[in-house]
Amino acid sequence: MASEDALLAKTRVQALLGLLFACPEHGPRAVSFAQIAKVCGVPENDADLVVIRAIENKLTEGLIDGVDRVFRFTKLVPRALNPSQIEQLAAKLEAWGARVAASGDLLLQSQAASLARLSMAVRT
Repeated sequence: MASEDALLAKTRVQALLGLLFACPEHGPRAVSFAQIAKVCGVPENDADLVVIRAIENKLTEGLIDGVDRVFRFTKLVPRALNPSQIEQLAAKLEAWGARVAASGDLLLQSQAASLARLSMAVRT
């Protein structure tokens, strides 16, 4: 019976990790106790226990907000990724790369404008 309980607890933690991984990269990185309870198959009052177990096993980090009844996570460490999670991660990395490239372009444009102003100031 104890081994069944341990397996059920591990399964619930994995379900929580799946829910957290599905959260958008930008925007609120928070899930409600109601969402956790639904995905993990526990009463809403026990949702925080699933989160505590995940934190305890160093699979996620964040803050449990008992007032607003949400878990605000700052870090997620997935153990294994299924193919759809790999696709999601690839999309997130591609979007990040595009933002980095756009930032680099803006920096170059800013530097070019500064050099042009400096060059004009030296000529006059």
